[in-house]
Amino acid sequence: MKRIIDYITICSAIPRHMLSHRRIVTPQCTRRLYKKLSDLRALCGLVEILVIGVVVATGCDRHSAVRSELDRADALMEEHPDSSLRMLEAIRSDSLSGEELARHSLLISMAIDKNYIDTTVFDILQPAIDFYKKHGTPDERLQTLYYLGRIYQNRGESEKANKVFLNALELKGEVTDSMVLARTNVAIAQTFKYWLVLTEYVKYYSYAADIYRHLGREELYYDCLLSMLNGYNLLDNKERADSILMLCSEGRKDGHIESSLFRSYHLAYITHFGLSAQLDSIINLCRDNRVGSTIDLMMIANGCLEAGDTSRAAEILKDVRTSGIEYDTLKYQSILIDLYRVTGDYKNAFEECLRFFNTNDSLNLIKFRNAQIESQHHHEFQLAVISDSQFKSGIITVIIAVMFTLLFAVMILVYSLRIHKAKNHRLAMNNQMTDLEQNLIRQIAKTTEAENIRLHLERKQQELESDNMRLRMAELSSEIEHLKEINSENNHDVAQEVKEVIQNRISMLNAFLASRLSSSARHEDLYEKWTRELISDKNKFMQENRLAFQVCYPKFIDNLKNQDLDDGEIEYVCLYAIGLRGTEISSYLNSTSHLHISSAVRKKLGLGKHDTNLGNYIKKLLDESR
Repeated sequence: MKRIIDYITICSAIPRHMLSHRRIVTPQCTRRLYKKLSDLRALCGLVEILVIGVVVATGCDRHSAVRSELDRADALMEEHPDSSLRMLEAIRSDSLSGEELARHSLLISMAIDKNYIDTTVFDILQPAIDFYKKHGTPDERLQTLYYLGRIYQNRGESEKANKVFLNALELKGEVTDSMVLARTNVAIAQTFKYWLVLTEYVKYYSYAADIYRHLGREELYYDCLLSMLNGYNLLDNKERADSILMLCSEGRKDGHIESSLFRSYHLAYITHFGLSAQLDSIINLCRDNRVGSTIDLMMIANGCLEAGDTSRAAEILKDVRTSGIEYDTLKYQSILIDLYRVTGDYKNAFEECLRFFNTNDSLNLIKFRNAQIESQHHHEFQLAVISDSQFKSGIITVIIAVMFTLLFAVMILVYSLRIHKAKNHRLAMNNQMTDLEQNLIRQIAKTTEAENIRLHLERKQQELESDNMRLRMAELSSEIEHLKEINSENNHDVAQEVKEVIQNRISMLNAFLASRLSSSARHEDLYEKWTRELISDKNKFMQENRLAFQVCYPKFIDNLKNQDLDDGEIEYVCLYAIGLRGTEISSYLNSTSHLHISSAVRKKLGLGKHDTNLGNYIKKLLDESR
């Protein structure tokens, strides 16, 4: 149409003398022809104006329709993100520009994220990033920064993601979209959890919980509370964990938290803080088949392990393994490693450690393969969109072939560039996966070397403990000989009562040496029996202990008597001399007079309130008297 109009316009501008023919054209014909051409030119001008008006009106209608579609997609975003995504994909982004393109880019990024599609490329969101740097409302800038951070999270670049999220929070005084603000706080909390910065993890979940509560989003509010409960468990902050648990209990009663979900978090709280009575009741529930979750069972096994009940932990782990129900292999192996370590079975602990790393490596490999498959599917989806666009373009090309020839060539070029870019992206992903596998192999080698060093150090420690035991037994043998010499019949200076005490001590020392040198349980039982009989009578034990020190260390006893200590106080001091601490003496005497006796002894020995520990002073005094 435009070419026809241009042709007529050119013709109308031809001078009249060029239209005349010397042989057949008369002046009257020339005037008539010129008049007709003038009328035709006026008509063409009118047609041109009408065509421009139609084009402008069509463009306005099209933009109005696009805005309406974007508004509908935005309204469906929270409740029906799948429908919103289909609507947005039906809009051709190559026909948009400026604000519409930026909003379409932002909305489709939101829909992809809400449909749990983890994208790692910036192509879709890039128009929104470019436009909202200088334009748009604070809410649109906040949304753009949030979904930019989500892309960084999907790419595994947690530092960049956290920086973007923190920049988004700087807009909190200007924005009205509290939901995105709360999600930004949750995303920051998850990043800090990945970094194991638990105080910040709890803090940002607390910010998000306050926003959700203000908005009346009870389920999201209690989800944040459960995450805070988990954080306070890891921080060993029982006081804060108790307050959060009380709020979560109210949420469970009101139906905002599922009972199974609350039970899992409650169980984690019980096992972490070692509440044995509640743990026993939950174990009984499991045995009655009223609790069947393998996650709960493994939490209970972990709690039993922390409480020192290794046999029950092993029994529960066996039930998990033989239940026939799927369970978290990595969690099971980590608890089993701790069980082997606590029970001293380091060989099985090391082998289970290797299996743990192998399982973890296998899972990571599966994740990488799934990510590759997902990338391939996304690429195929893009190819399908391009193919559909080409088909529609072909129909238009058949109708207006000349007009769209150049556009078709450009689309082929764009298609080739996208294919080339996709190939480069796959190659980069393969190289990155190869680097990760090599790093993982090096990490396993380092871990194995560290484990070998640890086992070597443990063997050295056991050798030192064995040498120390042999030295101690040699000292005890020397002590026995010394007591026998004192208790000999030729020594008439020692009273018969003291000789009996010394003889009992010699028998006990012999029994102790026999129990350590022999593997027979008879010697061990004899030693345990004498020990129980001796310490059961507190007065007799303390009196015999004082007499033994009086014979073996007379200077020590004389020094105490010179400080005006009576026999009862000397007997109290002798408990410190055999190596007991103040709390152990108080527990043994089971008397409220412990503090009074201790104060009286310190006063007679000349020790002030802030002077050295009484036990250390007695040991020093004993060493000086030898």
